[in-house]
Amino acid sequence: MSLFKTVRSVMSRGFVLLLLAFVVAASAGVKHAAAQTSSSSSRSDDYGHYDGSDIVKILPGPDSGATQAIVRRIEDGNRHCSELDPVYRIDCLRASYAWVAEEAAKLGPEYAEAAVILGELSSDLDRVVTENLDTEAPRARSPRPAIRKKDTQYRAVKRENLAKANAEAVQAIDKAVKALQRSATGRRAAAYQRIAEAVDSSKVLLRSA
Repeated sequence: MSLFKTVRSVMSRGFVLLLLAFVVAASAGVKHAAAQTSSSSSRSDDYGHYDGSDIVKILPGPDSGATQAIVRRIEDGNRHCSELDPVYRIDCLRASYAWVAEEAAKLGPEYAEAAVILGELSSDLDRVVTENLDTEAPRARSPRPAIRKKDTQYRAVKRENLAKANAEAVQAIDKAVKALQRSATGRRAAAYQRIAEAVDSSKVLLRSA
């Protein structure tokens, strides 16, 4: 009986060790998967940032990959346009928001309305430039031609019309921000509010001109 108890005790300890080894292995697998997911977010878009093309379509949130991809694109566009002479910034923002809208439309139905609003903002900015266009000024080339692959030349507004054009552009941005805020309902509320805040930040480029 003593031998039987000894064998049973050894077998019990062996089972516990085996179970612990299984738990450790499973934990390592989860960490590896998380590392791969994190690594995939380092892919680049036209601005050298995450392109969002492998985002899993999940419920939108202010910190979700899809929302952050849109916000990063807006912020990158602001930085890009801030490097230009103020007379070219409105058209630069027009091009930036056209691109952001195009990319947002790829992120699933929850972002479809945001894509439409951003596209309308681009159209509104286009009208501002057209109505105040300086037909004699040369087009400005993108300050980052190596990473901004399309829509890389921008029209100028007349310098004497700059204050007026900037005020009209700010109104267009305010219109888009309000539309995003009105659409910030239900499960997408926080995401649309975060996008609205990013859009609102574009006004800094126009007020500092």
